[in-house]
Amino acid sequence: MQLRGERSHTSEQQTVSRTTCGTWLYTAPEVYKKEPYSPKVDQFAFGMILYELLHGVAPFKTLTPEEATVQLALGHRPDIKPEIRAELRDLLQRSWAHDPTARPSFSEIQRILQNVLAQLQPGDFEDTAPLAARVADAPAKQDKQCGCTIS
Repeated sequence: MQLRGERSHTSEQQTVSRTTCGTWLYTAPEVYKKEPYSPKVDQFAFGMILYELLHGVAPFKTLTPEEATVQLALGHRPDIKPEIRAELRDLLQRSWAHDPTARPSFSEIQRILQNVLAQLQPGDFEDTAPLAARVADAPAKQDKQCGCTIS
């Protein structure tokens, strides 16, 4: 869903937008609440994508997009599995903070991810087959949201 809106410049350094567009589940609450927002909405989306990568399932999978939007607007976030590394748990929580100013910069996100990656050992992975091999062996699935075939 895309809705177009207006942009207002608050200073030479910052542009605050009022346009609503994107995938609702990954959209920061300030956007769909039609409040002014900044580029920090991208950190929120990153947090939701990171959640999906770490859990193997979309956030709020059991809810409709509308129900998930209400939960996010109220400040609710999906539960994080206890086995998620502390650094990644903290990064998730900070990335999808309700207060945009509490969200980390992408340079900080990059630094944290590089530190976590440097600490990983081969035994940290359940399936060590290359991703391309795992994808090639997976059966094609029908996506219920759009009717696309995913292979």
